[in-house]
Amino acid sequence: MNNQILFLKMYLACIFVLAYGISFCSANTEGQLLELEVFVQSQFAENENMKSRVAELEGEVATLVAENLEEEFETKSGELKGVETMAEKEELPKSEHNGFSGHLFTRAAGSSWAFHAYRSRNRCYNSYETIEFDVETIDNVGMYDPRDGIAEPPVSGVYVFTWTVAAPHQTKFATELVIDGRMAGVITTDSDATQSSGSGTHPATAVVVAQVNAGSHCYIRMRSGTGDCANVLSDDNIVRTTFSSWQLF
Repeated sequence: MNNQILFLKMYLACIFVLAYGISFCSANTEGQLLELEVFVQSQFAENENMKSRVAELEGEVATLVAENLEEEFETKSGELKGVETMAEKEELPKSEHNGFSGHLFTRAAGSSWAFHAYRSRNRCYNSYETIEFDVETIDNVGMYDPRDGIAEPPVSGVYVFTWTVAAPHQTKFATELVIDGRMAGVITTDSDATQSSGSGTHPATAVVVAQVNAGSHCYIRMRSGTGDCANVLSDDNIVRTTFSSWQLF
């Protein structure tokens, strides 16, 4: 009988220990599951934050690329930064010459530049004096200034320069193209010694192709003449004295 009671006690003790073990394991597993769920939620929140940051960075990169492309476009199409346009210059004085009143000044940003100007009246020039072609008919970027007769190419490149000068009766003189202080071309105009027939006027034209740097000073000047000064003829009824230039490439 005692053995049976002892066995029963041991049996009940085993059942108690087993029940306690099962309860403890169940509670421990539930705690681990809660911890795992919290970890998963934190990882999900961090992933959402990373997605948001990546979207912000993509927006910043797109903005930087757009700004870089815009700056590159302005630089290329441009190349006109620092170039003085006709609108930025002081208003030119009106010419007293009434034969031609049309002026064409545009600010088109093209790939080539050109100007054309002529003298409105006769004038006597001393040696090495710059000839001012005071009436400008074409100048798409303000390359030429009729107030001082100087052309300044806006960009470096190969340019064509041509000028026509006329000498009245019994006059002879030479004119030259000067680029940055150096003679780049010269031509002599020699009229008739006698005027038995015709007008006695001989115009001469020169053409020069030259590599020019941006901002170079290019102008036509009297090289040598007859007497104290040489009279340059420019009259709509006879002949015009002109100066033109354009970019080849």
